[in-house]
Amino acid sequence: MKKYILFIAFVLVSFLGKSQTTCTDKLRQAERNFDEGQLDDIPQMVESCMKNGFTKEEKKNAYKLLIQTHLFNEKMDLADAVMKRFLKEYPSYEIAVNDPKEFVNLYKTYRTDPIFKLEFCAGVNYSLPFVKETYSPENLNQNAISYNSLPGFDVGATFTFNIAKNFNGSIGAIFSNYRLDYLDEGYDYTKVSGTFSNYYIGLPLSASYNLTYKGIKSIFKAGIETSYLISSKMNFTKSFTNGDNPIKSVEDISDYFKKIDIRPTLSVGVIIKVDKYEIIPSVGVKFSTIVPLIDSERLQDPSNSDLYYQYNYTPDKIFMNQVFFSISFMKPVYNPQKIK
Repeated sequence: MKKYILFIAFVLVSFLGKSQTTCTDKLRQAERNFDEGQLDDIPQMVESCMKNGFTKEEKKNAYKLLIQTHLFNEKMDLADAVMKRFLKEYPSYEIAVNDPKEFVNLYKTYRTDPIFKLEFCAGVNYSLPFVKETYSPENLNQNAISYNSLPGFDVGATFTFNIAKNFNGSIGAIFSNYRLDYLDEGYDYTKVSGTFSNYYIGLPLSASYNLTYKGIKSIFKAGIETSYLISSKMNFTKSFTNGDNPIKSVEDISDYFKKIDIRPTLSVGVIIKVDKYEIIPSVGVKFSTIVPLIDSERLQDPSNSDLYYQYNYTPDKIFMNQVFFSISFMKPVYNPQKIK
């Protein structure tokens, strides 16, 4: 049984190899015929191998040869029909310097830009807190309070559409986690530390410009993200200098903060083409414009607050800026059409 399987495999490999060699030879012969002006047999020679006889590169060359042949024979309808097949199969094709002039001229009579793009992104962010005002009802040594950045994450999806040549607009949704370390060393007998963890849903709206320089494709983006705070929690640890056991808990502090923030966003990325898709690593920054703290909540009698009673904590006025790094997977959607 094993011998029969090996024999069948050998026959199939030999057949496919022969088929490939045969189609390659046909393409080379068709190219020689074209150079010699013998055009009549070219369509039949290459069409028989279009389905599965050529390599990817050979198939592109076969399409170009077939289009040239129809153009030289003044069969514009047939040339247009082949060009539509070519663009359907290779919608993201870009003109090469060695492409035939006749092929290029016909290609330029078609709309070849994507009609829209679907983008899926994921990345990490670092919060850059700008403390406008610290607050403590008892401790006047406010310099003892400090914040440190921690990594968070972003995941989202975006719909991108064309505005003008090299200019695009986009709208989407993004889910984010922002994190900060907190430390209050303002008391001799105790120290309070903790980590903020805030979750947001954002609705980014932006415009972008694509620039190609020395073969490198880059994208510059500017926009506004309206973000909504889903939750804000902090894991507190209160330690004591006398050696007593620390007090620990996770507290929901969402009620202290406003839900909406408006964040101007700037980013720059590099476009890497992978077949018909695009991979875009980007870096950028978001600026918080609304102080999230609700003063009426903070200024209540601290003796009524469990957070103050347990941890000597009252929230500060902080702008939650971020820097971020993300990688996007972009799927362009094409619909090539003849330009009228």
